[in-house]
Parts: sequence; C-alpha cells; structure tokens
Amino acid sequence: MKKFNYSLIKDKTWDDNTINNLKKVYEENTKFKLSLEKYPKELETLIDVSKLKAIQISSMINQLGVSDFIVKQLIEKERTPRWYEDKEVAGYIDAFNIIDEQYDTISITPSFILELHKVLFSYLSDSVGGEYRNDYNNIYDKASKDWDIIFKSLPA
Repeated sequence: MKKFNYSLIKDKTWDDNTINNLKKVYEENTKFKLSLEKYPKELETLIDVSKLKAIQISSMINQLGVSDFIVKQLIEKERTPRWYEDKEVAGYIDAFNIIDEQYDTISITPSFILELHKVLFSYLSDSVGGEYRNDYNNIYDKASKDWDIIFKSLPA
C-alpha cells in the first residue's frame, strides 16, 4: 500500500490561491465543529438516518429484499436475524459499525479487509467470510428474464 510522505510538504512553496483555499477549509471545519456542539441531537439524527440508508442501499444492491422496517429493527437490535437475508444485513450492520466507530484508526491493509469480510458474513453458517475468493462474485438482476449482470467482479 502506498504511504504519503508528509515531510515533503514542509519544503513546498504554495501559491496564494492554495493558501486561501486552505484557510477556507480551516474556517469551514471550525464552523462545522461549532455546529456539532450546538446541535448534538440533530447530528445524532443525521447519523442514524445515514446509517439506515447505507444499510438499506447495500441490501438493495445485493437484492436481499429486506424491508426498511426489518433493517431498522436489526439496527436497533429489536430483531434477531433468522433468515439468510436478515443475517446478511446483520453482517452489514456490524461491519458498518466497526468502520463508523474506528474510522480514524483503521489502517486499510489486506488483513483488515479480510477481517471486515469475516464480520460481514459472520451470521451465515456456510460462510467463506475472511477468505479470498477463487471464483467470480457477479451480482445478477434476479428480476430480469436472463439474469443480467448488474455488477461484474474482477477475475479472482
């Protein structure tokens, strides 16, 4: 994995436009932090909605057919995953929570990706979670007559 060498920045000469843009980013970041302190309930609501929508979209992409109501119950731990689709969504939720809670310390490495993959499929008994695939993982449109490919994976 490529690492960024921050020590190279100190010797760089920056033009006025870049400096002004950096100042604007800093100012907006400060405003954002102040608004987080001023509106914590609203922020919590936005986080909850974004988590719900991310899980719903993931399950829609994989055509799991899980209702928004069930997704919400799984997120709020009001439902035990019983069916295959529930279990797959529960894995999405756990993986999403890991990323959400640890985003600032996560190091994107092959071992982390495999660990996250293991979490994704942890509810499924016949899972190959945490292992490299040795075949294609295409996503098909089950509604189409010919099962058209929606997403074509790279060769394993």
